[in-house]
Order: sequence, then C-alpha cells, then structure tokens
Amino acid sequence: MSRTYPEPISERQQTPADALGTQLLAEFSDAKAARRYVEDRWMKSLRQYKGQYDPDVLGRIPKDANGRFLKSTVYIRHTKAKVDTLRARLLDLLFPSNNARNWGISPSPVSEIQPDIITEELQRRQQEGRAIPQDEREFLSEIAKERADRMAQTIDDQLNGQIGRLSYQRVCNAVINSGIIFGTGVLKGPLVEHRIKKQYARAEDGTWLLQPTQDHPYAPYYEHVPVHVLYPDPSASDARQMLYVWQTHLFTRRELMDLSKNPGFDQARILEYIISNPEGDAEVTEHEQELRNLSDEQTAFEHKNRYRVLERWGYLTGSDLLTAGVDLETLRAAIPDFVEAGAYESCVWMTQGGTVIKAALSPVEGMAIPYHFFQPYKDDASFWPDGLPDVIRDLQTIINAAARMMIDNAAIACGPQIAVNVSALQNVEDARSVYPGKVWLFSTSEDLDRCFRSYDVSAHISELMAIGERFSQYSDEVSQPRYMSGDNSGVRGAGDTASGLSMLMNMASMPVKDIVRLFDCGITEPFIEDMYRWNMRFSTDESIKGDYEIMATGSTSLIAQELMGKRLMETMAVIASPQLSEATDFDALYSHILRAMDLPKDIKLSPEKAKQRRYENTLMEKQAQMESIIAECEKRGLPVPQVLQTVAAQIAGVQSPGDIQPVPGQQAMLTGAEPSVGGEVDAA
Repeated sequence: MSRTYPEPISERQQTPADALGTQLLAEFSDAKAARRYVEDRWMKSLRQYKGQYDPDVLGRIPKDANGRFLKSTVYIRHTKAKVDTLRARLLDLLFPSNNARNWGISPSPVSEIQPDIITEELQRRQQEGRAIPQDEREFLSEIAKERADRMAQTIDDQLNGQIGRLSYQRVCNAVINSGIIFGTGVLKGPLVEHRIKKQYARAEDGTWLLQPTQDHPYAPYYEHVPVHVLYPDPSASDARQMLYVWQTHLFTRRELMDLSKNPGFDQARILEYIISNPEGDAEVTEHEQELRNLSDEQTAFEHKNRYRVLERWGYLTGSDLLTAGVDLETLRAAIPDFVEAGAYESCVWMTQGGTVIKAALSPVEGMAIPYHFFQPYKDDASFWPDGLPDVIRDLQTIINAAARMMIDNAAIACGPQIAVNVSALQNVEDARSVYPGKVWLFSTSEDLDRCFRSYDVSAHISELMAIGERFSQYSDEVSQPRYMSGDNSGVRGAGDTASGLSMLMNMASMPVKDIVRLFDCGITEPFIEDMYRWNMRFSTDESIKGDYEIMATGSTSLIAQELMGKRLMETMAVIASPQLSEATDFDALYSHILRAMDLPKDIKLSPEKAKQRRYENTLMEKQAQMESIIAECEKRGLPVPQVLQTVAAQIAGVQSPGDIQPVPGQQAMLTGAEPSVGGEVDAA
C-alpha cells in the first residue's frame, strides 16, 4: 500500500492561513526584539546567583602566559544565601506544614440557586438522612456553602493529585525562585489535557503490547514557564494590558507527532512540515548559548533534530479566525453575537516558518491569556522588573572586591618581596628559586644590601574584612536580615532577648508580607479563579457548580497567625496566677498554640496517653514524698510505720485512672502499706 504525502511548502500555493502566519510571525519578531534588552540583565542575575563573574570582570584580572589568573577570583555567594532565604521564607508562609490552603472559595453574596439544584440537594439530604432546616434562607445558605466547599475540595484534589505531574506547591516553588532571581515568575494554566491510559495486553500471537485501555476524561494541567521562552506584548507594562503572549517550544519529531494527535491541530500540515525539514529547523539563539555557557560548557552546541514551535495566546479578530480555518458555525455556537470585526480570546500554534498548525478559541471563557505573573519587586515603568540580585548587585560587587583584595593582600603579606641584583649573582644561581636555608653565591664584593634586599608588605586584612562586613549589613537593609535565617550573631540591643529578637523579626517580616500580597494578587487569585472557571466549563460533577468568589488568604492568614501567636503568649503570662489557671482549659490552649506556631498536631498526646502521663507523674511525686518522710524519720529516730499511718489517708487519694493498672508494689505505696514476701499486703 503506497502512502501519499502532501506537497512541500515550497511547491504548493500560499493559503490565507499562510498570510496570517506571516503577519503573526512579524508580531513575534517585534516581541522578541523588544525583550532583548532584559536578557543581559537576566544573565547577570543568574551568574550572580551561581557565583560566577561576568566575562568583562574576568577580562580585567591579569593573567600569565598560560592563561592562569595572577590575582584572586574568589566569589562570595552572598546573593545565593539571600535568594534561598527569601524563597524558603515565602514557601513557609504560602504553604504551611499543616497543609492549609492559601486560598478559599465562598458563595457569592447575591448568588441565586436554581430550583432544580434545590430539588437535587433535598433528595441528597433525604438519602443521607440529614435534617432539613425549616428556615428557607438558612437552607439556601447551607446549600451554597456545601457546594462551594465541594468545589474547593475538587480544585484541591486537582492541584495535588495528578499522576505524572508536579504538585501545585512544587510548581510554585519554581515560580517563586524565578520571580526572586529574574524579577518575574510565570505560572501557566489551567489548560485542557486529554489523557489516555495505557497498559500491557497480550496479543493473539502471544506478544505483549502497550495498548490504550480507556479514555480518561479531560483534566486541567498547569506548569511553570521559564522567562527565557516567554515573549509578551512589548507595549504593555502590566499583565492586564497585554494583547498577546508568545511562548517557544523545542520538540523532537516524536513530540511534534504526539502534538498533532491533540484535538484542533492540523496533522497534515505538521506532517508536511516534518517532511520538509527532516533534520529539524531549530537554531541556537545567542541567549540560549549564554545559558549553556553558565554550565561551564564554553563550546558551541546545536539543537540537533529539534523543531521550534511557537504558541500564541491573546486576541484575534473574527476575520483572522476565519482565515486561520476556524469553522464559522463553531464560532457562532460559542459566540452568539459573533462579528468578523470583533476581538476574541484565541490560541494559535505555528512553526517558526509561519505555518499555522492550530487556531482555536480559548477553551475557558474569560481566560484570554493563561499566564500568571509573580513579580516581587514590581516596577510600574516596565513589564520586566528587577529581581533580588539586581537590588543587591552593587553591594555584591563591593563584597567581592573586598574579598579578592583581602585574599591577595594575605597571600603577598605572608612572605617578603625580594629584590636581587642579577648581575652580582654567579651564573649558577637562579634568582627565582627561593627556599628555606638557601645559600646565595655572589660574584661581587659590594655591600649585600645593594645586591639583595627583602621587603615586607603590610597586612590590611582586618580593614578589608570590616568593609565586607559593613556592606553585607547594608544588604540586610534592602533584603532579608540574616537573623531571619536563624543567624542572630551580631545582633545587639533588643535582639539580645527572645522577646526583642521576636520584635525585630516581626518588623523584618513587613517587606515579606508585601511580597506575599503580590503573590496572592499575581498568582493565587487569578489562577484559582481560572481553575474555578475550568471546572464550571469541563467538570461533569454538577454538585460543585455555582456562583462563587475566590479569596487569597496567604497574606491575611499570615497576619492573623502572627497576631494569634502574640495573644497566646500574652495569655500564658496572664493565666499564671492560681485564680485564672484553675479556670483555664490548658488542653484547648495547647491546641491553639500548636496551630498558631504551625507545629504538627502529633506533638500533642492523645487523651489516654495524657491521662497515663499525669498518673505516672503523680505516682513519682508521691514516691518522692514517701522517701523523704522515711529519710526524715530515720534521721530523727521516729518509728516509720506510725508516721506513715498518719499520712496514709492523704497519699491514698491518688487512684489509678480508668483501666490503667498499677504495677505490683505501686498500690501498696499509694495506700501506705508494705508488701510481704509472699505477696500479701500488711497494713502499716
């Protein structure tokens, strides 16, 4: 059976879609050129984080004939410590160890519940045997709250239970790291993913083949997008102003063929493109080469057998969508008031040669651009703000300069500088060979001071160390103080006490709270909002749908948690008095302290273990009292049994709790009796 292939691009006529591809390709070129200015800054920040000097800095350090540096090239990785501390701090605040959500869903205050939903909820409660409130308003409020809770649980499961993909927390870790280093972290999604489960099955000939078993439903997926592959609208200074965003992909032939099997992709055009470019078409850009050089691979490399594919999200006119091949009936079904002059949310995939391989409306209504941006140092003047390395770059430069000078000064001060009159030496002498106990042979009778002299270089290590420390302290003022990472060395004054250090940490947390708010505004709220819209569009579970509001609780919960911790500490000081301690439920207070300090719940003992612990402590206390009484009686010569009989009633008041059985001898001690050798207990 012969297989027919489509005509190569060079041999077929241009289509209207090709004209649209050429137009969009010019748009991508403009976005790519506009981003070039920020790429150099990204490289500086990345080198600074990795502890590498820029090439121009290394070029100013002298080298010998073999290319070895004559001066120190030490790099103090101060920036890495600051970045890692801030990232860990943000992750701790946004994703606490108790697995609490940093977002919430609540019913809209003016939401209306349709009659069919009320009927479904009535039937559900009757099947579950639950009571139905008599008050209609209360019943409707409960329905809305329960459905909102089910929606929240569904989204939570989708964020943390997808097989084969990273959890939401791990994806956000990469987003936060990118935001701190480069000034921008990008979270993409949710988008539609159609999964097909495969498993091995035996064929008729006895061989085992990997075959699809069942068609999985659509599932949302999300991912971290590196800033290096993203090209936003250059005319926008804010994400809300963008008309489009481009993303580049590097695919192998297999990955490109798998892409063609997804709904909406033109498989014929993709196959045509592969045939026209059998060895791939991706070329290494200058920025990609610089990134590769950071891995100590200074040689040029190639994208062998790779295809560069462009993905565009944004707005297109109705006529552009029709030109790209989108069916008119599909457009009118999705957009009742569709007109060719309108602007609509869309997605376009194309090759870097301008061939459109997919054009479609955005799958989720209201989501024109599925990219969410975390910018901790937001700058209204530019879309690409500074990162933390940019903020402390001058300070890092001074710290490095002081460190290099200190190392060079220490090395040169360890031994003298030697001046030799070479003409006065015998031919057998090598002036460059200096070692302990060497005998110098001079062929002249001149004064040795005129032939050989040594000079000691002064050491300035302490002064240089002070410079480095001073500018390291300056960096604390514009970033995170070192005591935020547990290093309280050098903290004086109020920081010498626990309460004073706590006050300093609370004050230092104010900038972090602002960064948490920026994460809530840029990532949490819009992303969870889109997850809610995704489920309203694609979920088959009607019991979770409704009119809801999304709330980011990262910053608010942080502030509330700190206030609660302070109040609990103040409460502990107040209830120290006997009057208040008797009226305090210390078990409940302990639970609140663990929750406020974000400590695991398993620290707290169960009621049974706590009861056993109290019994053992009381038993040990009574035993100590008994031993003290016996020792005092023996000291004064008093009869021990008679004295013990006096306090027996008081000591016997301690009873074994519940089903806890005292070990042999404990009951006798509690009652003031002494066990006999045969096991019988005699009265004291």
